[in-house]
Amino acid sequence: MERLGRRTALIISIFPGLIGWICIAHSESHLALLIGRSFTGLSTGLSLAPGVVIIGESAEPRLRGILVGAPSISFSLGILMIYTLNSALPWQTVSLLATVLPLVALVSLFFLPESPLWLERVGRTEEAQKAMTWLRGGSEHQARHELLLLKQQKIQNVLFEEAHPTARKSSPLLSRPVLRALIVINVFNIFLVLGGTYTIIFYAVNVLQQSSGDSISAFEIAVGTAIARVLLTTLACFLLLHVGRRPLTISSGLGSSVAALGVSAWLYWSPKLGGYEWVPTALVLAFVVFNSYGFFTIQALMLGEMLPARARGPSSGLTCALINAVIFFTSKTYPWMSRVFQPHGLFLMFGTMSLAATLVVYLFMPETKGRTLAEIEEFFSGPSLLWRNYLLNGRRESATDF
Repeated sequence: MERLGRRTALIISIFPGLIGWICIAHSESHLALLIGRSFTGLSTGLSLAPGVVIIGESAEPRLRGILVGAPSISFSLGILMIYTLNSALPWQTVSLLATVLPLVALVSLFFLPESPLWLERVGRTEEAQKAMTWLRGGSEHQARHELLLLKQQKIQNVLFEEAHPTARKSSPLLSRPVLRALIVINVFNIFLVLGGTYTIIFYAVNVLQQSSGDSISAFEIAVGTAIARVLLTTLACFLLLHVGRRPLTISSGLGSSVAALGVSAWLYWSPKLGGYEWVPTALVLAFVVFNSYGFFTIQALMLGEMLPARARGPSSGLTCALINAVIFFTSKTYPWMSRVFQPHGLFLMFGTMSLAATLVVYLFMPETKGRTLAEIEEFFSGPSLLWRNYLLNGRRESATDF
């Protein structure tokens, strides 16, 4: 996406997904299933970064939260759709139906403009102006203003590189703002994944049946958690229009941590307490609720807002690769961890890691609501990586900054 553009990268990413689902639908062996899954996995890996980046670079600052958060709704809605369809139709038919949305996306992308920021950065200024004007509903004044801010940021970067020759020779990934943003985002993501966000998605049935003593059916668990996630990610996107990223994420992390630690404590002492089998189930669902409206949504926002423009392509790709590697590790080791640490030990880890992720947000995550991408990059170029120090140094403050 750095060489060909964000939109072109998205178009390319759709084809492996279509091949994968068709292969799965017609598979008659484990090998064919694995080949199909390899193609769908390739499509997912290719599409995640450019999808979030093109939204973040194209959206107005005031609407960026709801638009960049929308993929979280799509993810949750996709899980719910597959669970529901699979309960009524053969899996081969469901696999074929899964090709419909990628085909719609493929057609839609040919009618959408390329990222104006990317066009401007590669010197296609006239195309960037046209794309930004189209995205701003025909407002040429607003389009020129936003592109001017981008040009000013580019000039600052050039002046910095001229003053620091070693920075010019090194990779953009090693520049101060890019490296700082990468560290904050990826440390948070590692804690987030270890905090059970994706483990609950993949193993919701196992987790809830372990905690409730098999008193609830697998279908009820799957559909119930999927519906909750759809509703909460949708609510989160609308909240982002009015509430800052920091308060939403911090409250999500604290709630997730308390719920997970509550499950751990209950499972540890439950043999002595007896009864009240609904308590751990309620606590796990509370974990899903708190996790969905903040932690699960903020990942996409970080990629779309916090990575500096000069290296947004490679840095977002690197971040997505790391996220998927950690998700792969946790999903494959879950059965082993559940056996070795026992369910109460596993939820103790979830609670602790959620608390650690919250601390990272409180200390280092900038408030990006209403700020331009150039203003966000300014924070990572500053003398201190602590958000409170940035505010104390006389930067613009608002009710969402804390």
